Formats: sequence, C-alpha cells, structure tokens
Amino acid sequence: MNRTRQLYVERKENHMSEVAALSIIDERGVQKISLNRPDKANALNDEMVDRLLGLVKEVYSRNIKVLILEGKGNHFCGGVDFSGYLDKSEGDLLLRFVKIEQILQLLRYAPFCTIARARGAAFGAGADLVTSCAYRIGTSSAKFRFPGFQFGVALGTRHLTRLVGGKKAREILLNNRQIDSLEALECTLLTHIIEDDDFEKEILHVVENVVKLSPRSVEKILFNTTQDTRDQDMADLVHSVSVPGIHKRIKKYREMSMK
Repeated sequence: MNRTRQLYVERKENHMSEVAALSIIDERGVQKISLNRPDKANALNDEMVDRLLGLVKEVYSRNIKVLILEGKGNHFCGGVDFSGYLDKSEGDLLLRFVKIEQILQLLRYAPFCTIARARGAAFGAGADLVTSCAYRIGTSSAKFRFPGFQFGVALGTRHLTRLVGGKKAREILLNNRQIDSLEALECTLLTHIIEDDDFEKEILHVVENVVKLSPRSVEKILFNTTQDTRDQDMADLVHSVSVPGIHKRIKKYREMSMK
C-alpha cells in the first residue's frame, strides 16, 4: 500500500473515534474539517477545542484552495460544552475561550477560502464558527443564537456587527433570540441556503472561481475585505471572561436555559 493510500485508510478508520477529523486534500484542492461529537450536538469541550485548533493550524501548512467546516449528525455545533465546569478554575475556563478565539481568528483571516456548512443548531461559539467563514452555507434547518453575553462573555461581537450591521447585531445580542435560516440569509449571516443534495454543486462552483486566481490574489482579496480587529477582539474576550464570578454567571445562564 502506498503512503498516500495508507494515510487515507488510517484517517478513514480513525474518523469516527476523533472529536474532529481532517480529510485528505482532494484533486480540487478542497479539504474538510468535521466536528464529530454528534451525540453532544458537536459541543466544544476541551478535547474538541484543542483538536480543532490543531487541525486549523495544520491546514495553514498545506497547499489548499478551500476549507470546509461541517458538523456530523443533525447539528453543526451547540456551542461550548459546560459539562463539569464547576471542577475547572477560572483560568481553565479562560484558556478554553482564548483557544476558541484563536480558532475564530484563524478562520476569519485565512489565506484560503473558508466554507461553513451549517445544519440544525449553530449556537454560541458554534454560531461564531459559522460567521467566521467567508461562505456561510446553511440548510433550511439551520438556526443560530449568540448567548455569550448572557453569561458575560464577549466572543465574536465585532465580526457579527460587520456581517449584519450594528442595529441588527444589537437586536440579536440584547434579546438572545434564535434566528432561522431565512432570517439569517436576509441579514447576510448566511450567504446561501442550500440543501445537502445540492451542496457539492455549490462547492464546485466556488472552487472553479477560486482556481482562476493565483494563491496570492486569493489571499489579498480575503485580507483586504476583512477588517483586522484581532487584538481588540482578543482583549475584549479576555477582559470579559476575567471578570470575577464566571462560575456563577454560567450557573445562572444554565438554570435560565432550562426553564
């Protein structure tokens, strides 16, 4: 068995046991990261965050044209997994959010095209993962919510504002309301609504356009059309999580969510 085939088989065999998996690069220059905790709505625990951050960094070292981010099962990502949060220190919780912010920034400022494929719930940090991609393709079942400020965490605020405008962002964040796929498309949170059967056709269309450009041109287009607020975003995140009482705020939010 040649080395390429061996790597493919190894990745295929290990895929279901990994909390997030990286596909091989196909002949079009497309690679895929799949979130793989479907029984937990692909929620972001420490293992998932570490794995996802490592995979996105790995993709940066490869010669790809398009990165697809998807979730296995019925949901894209239910947000941060707070299971066992009381056993973690404030520093541990801060570190997880910092790593999530690093992932979001790597996606937002990637030198290649990024595509989020969203079905079902994309809540909290999961919604931020979607909005951090250049193409945000949802099925009709996609739904979004940004509850971070309900427990005092500022994550993705400026980027959401750039996508949907200040008035809409305030409405979404102040009311913590769920947004369906049609409203998400209308306010440009989504760029497309495409059912699964038509997804590959849309990917082919994106790739056909990207390959006409040099990698340098793609990088410049993406960078010059994205306002760079990385330092401000990270500072806001760290400041918000560092306010004393994060455990109490999470507890109160979880109790309210169950009502």
